[in-house]
Amino acid sequence: MSAFDRYIFRKTFGAFLLILISLTTVIWLTHALREIDLMTNQKQTVLTFIGITGMLIPMLMMVIAPIALVVAVGHTLNQLNTDSEIVVMNASGMSPWRIFRPFLTTTLVVAVMVFGISAYLAPKGLRELRNWATKVKADFVINIVQPGRFMTAERGLTIHIRERRADGQLLGVFVDDRRDASQRATFLAEYGEIVETGRGTFLVLMNGNVQRVEPGRPDPTIVLFERYAFDLSRFTGGTQVTTFGVRERSLWEVAFPDPEDPVYKQQPTGFRAEFHDRLGEASRNSVLADVGRLLPRLIGEDIEISLLASSEPLFIKADPIQIQQIIMNLVGNAIEATQSIDRSPFLRICIRQTTDCQVLTEFIDNGCGLPVHDIDIFDAFVTTKKNGMGIGLAISRSIIEAHDGQLWAENNPDCGAKFSLLLRSPEAAITNARPTILPAKEK
Repeated sequence: MSAFDRYIFRKTFGAFLLILISLTTVIWLTHALREIDLMTNQKQTVLTFIGITGMLIPMLMMVIAPIALVVAVGHTLNQLNTDSEIVVMNASGMSPWRIFRPFLTTTLVVAVMVFGISAYLAPKGLRELRNWATKVKADFVINIVQPGRFMTAERGLTIHIRERRADGQLLGVFVDDRRDASQRATFLAEYGEIVETGRGTFLVLMNGNVQRVEPGRPDPTIVLFERYAFDLSRFTGGTQVTTFGVRERSLWEVAFPDPEDPVYKQQPTGFRAEFHDRLGEASRNSVLADVGRLLPRLIGEDIEISLLASSEPLFIKADPIQIQQIIMNLVGNAIEATQSIDRSPFLRICIRQTTDCQVLTEFIDNGCGLPVHDIDIFDAFVTTKKNGMGIGLAISRSIIEAHDGQLWAENNPDCGAKFSLLLRSPEAAITNARPTILPAKEK
């Protein structure tokens, strides 16, 4: 590489890094602020908060890197033209190809960097995110039992303790369990301990009684006990061995899977489909499935999420990582819109193929709806959230329009809002799939 090539490469690549770091930091902050409850409600440390939200950085860099490269090349050319350097180059007899060559070198370097992130860093980030989420969930169970506070572990289950000693022993334990509609059980114990065994995690109660009230019986059934084990394994995840999904594996693990891998044995075609998704077209159904697995770990809200999808994959010509980020943003917005309502929240995701060979995805919630005054929520820095920055929907629409698609929103007739995402489908992937409704899941 000559001195001229190094000069252009240094200016272009330096501008690229500055833009990439700046945009990634700003967008990462918007995502990180949504998870601030990790420190406020779930009592996690700052390092845990940064660690979990930092797992999104590789995926953000994949989305932002092409945009940052275009801006950096334009900035460098404008600077060379302003300083009359291009005029001097042309006057010296330098061909346009000679001027173009360092920009091509920069593009190749960025392409290799993005490929490395896609092949290794992004899947590794998803794996680490799952590990972090598991630890947070376990820590949350421990933090449930805080002295002097009635803590709701889940709907229908309340735990209270009078005191917690330095050795971890819990004094004055109260547990009210109304999860079973056929009976209500109330546990009172002098003291207890959280014990982890090979079979799971248990709250062991000592010297107490359990009162059970059944429908149709006016008097409760009281049973005295010296030792009673209350199972907490469902909150800690038990002692299950973590098995990583296809999306959480590196490119070479997807391309050359271990024949004895249990995940590969269950879905061998899934590995081939994932390999092609990373190199070419993206299956919208697989992207929705990835988001569905990821959002519960990030958000953890009590909301009914149902999916109406095709029994056969519907294909689109798009970047799977970018579309996944947009879907996560839309689903996250819908969940936030249902947090302040007094009715049972729900979110319905409908995906179908239109008559003009396009794929339409609708996100329908029963939240607070869109503002009635005359503002465009897709404009930059326009937000209806108290702590929002107003750039998520603007970036989402720009990405969709770059894919020759459309993104719009409207209020539902009764309550809530509907966001519609329309993308083109390749002619060769058109199928006559019959829609099937997947059962709703409580998140």
